[in-house]
Amino acid sequence: MLERPLPHSVEMERAILGSIILDNALMNEAVELLRPADFYVRAHQFVFRAMLALHARGVVMNPLFMGEELRREGALEQVGGIPFLSELAYGLPHVARLAPYATIVLETAARRGIVKGLNKICSEALEEDGEPSALLDRMKETIAAFDEECARSDTRGRASLITSFADFMSTNFEDGEEIAFHARRGELALVQSVTNHGKSTLIRNVALALPSGLEFLPVVAGTVPRRVMLLNFEGSARWFQSDLRVMTRDFDDASFDLLRRNFFPTHAPAIDGEPLSLSRHLRVLEAAARRAGGVDVLIIDTASAAFSLRNENDNSEVANAVMKPLVRLARKLNCVVVLVHHVGKAKAEEGAAREQAHRGRGASAWGDFSTSIFNLDADPHEQERVTLTCGKRKNGGNYETVLRLDRAQRWFRATGEMPAKPVTNDDLVLEAIEGIGEREIPTAEIVSAVAGRVSERTAKESLNRLERNGKVIKIRWGWWVLPEVCAVVQLPIGSCTTAQTPVENVKPLPGTSLAIEPAVSPNGNGFHGGDHVRR
Repeated sequence: MLERPLPHSVEMERAILGSIILDNALMNEAVELLRPADFYVRAHQFVFRAMLALHARGVVMNPLFMGEELRREGALEQVGGIPFLSELAYGLPHVARLAPYATIVLETAARRGIVKGLNKICSEALEEDGEPSALLDRMKETIAAFDEECARSDTRGRASLITSFADFMSTNFEDGEEIAFHARRGELALVQSVTNHGKSTLIRNVALALPSGLEFLPVVAGTVPRRVMLLNFEGSARWFQSDLRVMTRDFDDASFDLLRRNFFPTHAPAIDGEPLSLSRHLRVLEAAARRAGGVDVLIIDTASAAFSLRNENDNSEVANAVMKPLVRLARKLNCVVVLVHHVGKAKAEEGAAREQAHRGRGASAWGDFSTSIFNLDADPHEQERVTLTCGKRKNGGNYETVLRLDRAQRWFRATGEMPAKPVTNDDLVLEAIEGIGEREIPTAEIVSAVAGRVSERTAKESLNRLERNGKVIKIRWGWWVLPEVCAVVQLPIGSCTTAQTPVENVKPLPGTSLAIEPAVSPNGNGFHGGDHVRR
């Protein structure tokens, strides 16, 4: 009655067997999790049975000893001989734990059991053999067996949702392997900045360094070659290809060989002519990664292009449609997912940049589900100079690193330079005043000087802040001057008293007298809008 193949994952089965050959110590974990019948491929069942026998006798599990064990059982030719055993470990990444791989194998085995059990019950019902009540009892027994298999397939222990303090503190937790962007297998890293600050260049540098075993500080500290899949939605395919060609121009033969085997770049991926949308095609991506032999790092550039979102500011939508599915994918593939995100236009508030870990546009879910967050800020005075800020790490460590772009090679290089101070709206307004010159300046002229960079309302707010901080002086309503070019700072106190503080070595403004006369209160109550400068 079955028209489709039963659920299985040949890649995960091979990864488990090959990893055990590379590191026999992993067999201790495999014995606790797996049985030969859990493997779909019959050859894999024979191999795992041979591994169990060798492990029980304390014999090394390599292709030679396994071949002898299989020959003794009469199964060596059935699995494909010694060459098949030797190829099991070829091209596999270093594996620290089998549990993530075993979870996939056990889940597919449980699904096969469910399909077979339901198919058997369906066949018996169609044959009209026996009483309906007896058939119902057998169905209940089958469902009970399903529960046991499903519970066994969860290596994370779903039944242990609530634990006691004693149980939790006595559990031996092991962190996964840290690969890049200070994220471990099964975790999500977020790289974000405003448009045209170098995110795609940085990401492509990382995507080329990882599979080639090259160090790329501060985000790639190791030199172990990694399998990397890059889904690129930025720019044209020709520009993407040209960028990679320039970046790899100085690679030696060994690095190129590693790159060809470990790097999978895709531009504007499509399915049957339809642009890929990870909101609907995440399972397709998962299957593609498995067919490629698994990946260590999956990079998505950018989030807004890869996912169909109605509102990036909706915390619930971002969490449920983007972040949670990506964390699940990272755990299923046992890889690091790196998500690139545009955060809108540059902005500074109250004269200072916003808090580093939450500079993302819209919903806080972008940062809440990320193990690490990296912000990229361009230097307004030097286009080749950017600051990479680690705004959030699970271990609490933060830093700012200045990178310089080598335009000829299209590579960022870490430097020991100090990060540039972010340019605020106050800085822009003050710079405009200084550029106008040593004279009284009306508000309208200042607003006009910063038009296109600072709005009129924001410019006026900046002027008031600059006055409070002593950076500019308001000599009368709507007129401003720098302190160093003003002869006196006037402090109106009341209708009859004034104070003046001379500024040394500065001449009065042309056409202005230093005499001060109190203004007459228009309502006779002794309070007024300020003293007047007599011209």
